Amino acid sequence: MKITEDQRVAERSGTFQEQGFRIAANAGAFEILSSKLYTDVITAIIRELSTNAADAHTMAGREDMPFDVHLPNSMNPYFSIRDYGVSLSEEQIINVYTVYFESLNRESEVTTGGFGLGSKSPFAYTDMFAVTAYLNGRARTYSAFKENGEPRIALLTDEPTEEADGIEVRMDIKPGDEWEFKTKAEKVYRFFRVKPNLTGAVIEFPDPKPAMTGDGWEIYNGDAQAAGKVSVVMGNVCYRADRGKFTHKLGREGELVLHVPVGECQPAISREELQYNDVTVAYLQARINDAQDAAIKEIQDSLGHCDTLLEKLIALKQFTNLLEIPVVGKAVPAERKDTYKLLKLELRRGDKLFVGYDRFNDSLRPSATTRYVFVEADVEDTGKIRQKLKNNLRHWIRTQRDADRQAGRQSAVYYLAVIEKPQRFAKILGKPAIKLTEIPDAPRNHNGGGAGGTRTFVKELNCGYRDRLSEKWKSIDSDDVVTDKAIAVKRKGYKVVWNGYEQDPSQVERIANSLGYDTVYGLPCNRYEKLREELDLPDLETQARSHMETFVKTADDFTRAVMEHGNHRGDYDGAFLQAIDGLSDTCSNLVRFLNTENPPREWSQLISQFGLDMPASVNYTDVFKTTYPLVASINLRYAELDDVLEYIVLKETK
Repeated sequence: MKITEDQRVAERSGTFQEQGFRIAANAGAFEILSSKLYTDVITAIIRELSTNAADAHTMAGREDMPFDVHLPNSMNPYFSIRDYGVSLSEEQIINVYTVYFESLNRESEVTTGGFGLGSKSPFAYTDMFAVTAYLNGRARTYSAFKENGEPRIALLTDEPTEEADGIEVRMDIKPGDEWEFKTKAEKVYRFFRVKPNLTGAVIEFPDPKPAMTGDGWEIYNGDAQAAGKVSVVMGNVCYRADRGKFTHKLGREGELVLHVPVGECQPAISREELQYNDVTVAYLQARINDAQDAAIKEIQDSLGHCDTLLEKLIALKQFTNLLEIPVVGKAVPAERKDTYKLLKLELRRGDKLFVGYDRFNDSLRPSATTRYVFVEADVEDTGKIRQKLKNNLRHWIRTQRDADRQAGRQSAVYYLAVIEKPQRFAKILGKPAIKLTEIPDAPRNHNGGGAGGTRTFVKELNCGYRDRLSEKWKSIDSDDVVTDKAIAVKRKGYKVVWNGYEQDPSQVERIANSLGYDTVYGLPCNRYEKLREELDLPDLETQARSHMETFVKTADDFTRAVMEHGNHRGDYDGAFLQAIDGLSDTCSNLVRFLNTENPPREWSQLISQFGLDMPASVNYTDVFKTTYPLVASINLRYAELDDVLEYIVLKETK
């Protein structure tokens, strides 16, 4: 990176004796330029050596070629970086690599380095590391070390090689630092255009999708790879912008990432932050403004398909936490003088209809996960709606709600709309779904019982997230009972009599679902057998007991083991299980055990409730750990798979 230097010449008023300042090459100076330069040493080492490797590839015309990185793990606790770019001669090692503030990239406008300090960054962590320069068929390995606090370098070997040209830097790490190297490497490499080839510890590079993109910028919705509200990516390095230096219109979750050309901004000498001179601040503020303006215009253009104000506000909800746009989050008044009035319709307390009883109904706050349905109140007085119209409205809403649930559609909120200006109402909220007086008549006794009708004793169970017991049941006509994948239970009030005890219906519904039944009907205890026979419905308790008795007799060893011990597959990844399958009976049993699906947790409760005995089972995980104790004592996520497999094979051949 081209370093900007102050070229001003001082004016002298006379001839004076002058002496230039110098830097003393002593242990104290080297300590400041190494150990004291970085606030996060491990991140600095990974960042500086990696950008040097990327620069070497750029200088060699191989900018699309990845370099190699070994991340330390418990079995191989070292960190190394090997590039395949421009290498260094013995003269350059002595006169450039070992000289602080000397760099081959000081005049480059495409490379990241230039300060001449990054190659010395390992000294901030260790007193010794190795450097191997592959050049023209020779491999020269040097030891960089400290003596009396001052860095030195010594040639260890000079051998012929068939390796490609490039540089390799390798250093041992301190015990326990493996995880820190791994997690900090994840952050460093997030914005590298070409990700390195990794060995040792394995990391997964996240791939968050930006909410919006433009020319040299992205805005993320709370999951940016950047470290702050505004971040600047320059030459593979991400810098967090100082919040106090800039203004922006980003929302609570908005994250703006700017991509700037190398050298457009000057980083601090540690490369941990930017230098904020007037030129840099003005440049970045202009880039922030351009990105925000482009994003807002894109949002406004995206609303062209919306026909109503409500649709526009719903479409804008996705940007609520992204950008501070005044219209975002705006509510629609529940009443506009001489235009319309909205009364919220709710079914509560066993499908009882409430009209306009919501005390917070002063406005409609659009939600992207809700549909809004308006019923036009084409009556003179909404406060005295005839009971028949209420019954029709109640049945219609319930029918619509059930249809939404069965079709998997998003939930709807219903409003009774008193409309004075239809055209204005349509522009704001859209056309009503139906007029109140045009709603079809509800079937007689649709809610169960009543004068002149036949009383029904059947209730359908639909617990969902309802808290009240009464709201978990819905009365239905006997003719509406569906027998496919349906089951019956004894109902006492709003509870279920199960195995001789009264149970919360939610628990019984989960049992029925675990056995493959979609619908549960509650029948009164005193009429249970007669109604069940008439409706041709099986009894849940009988079916559950029969199913569990068969399961206990037929379940294989691995299924029983899963139920008793649980299979914690998270300790073993798929590659490991695939590799060990077939190495031994112990390995194969572990693989089959971990791949066995766990039966529904309700089945364990049923087996206990019915007093059934499940034969004891083997804990295949414990058997594996006992057979191969070394594997059990290491973290498989960081171990070399080939080493583990070799250990298992050796263990079996003894």
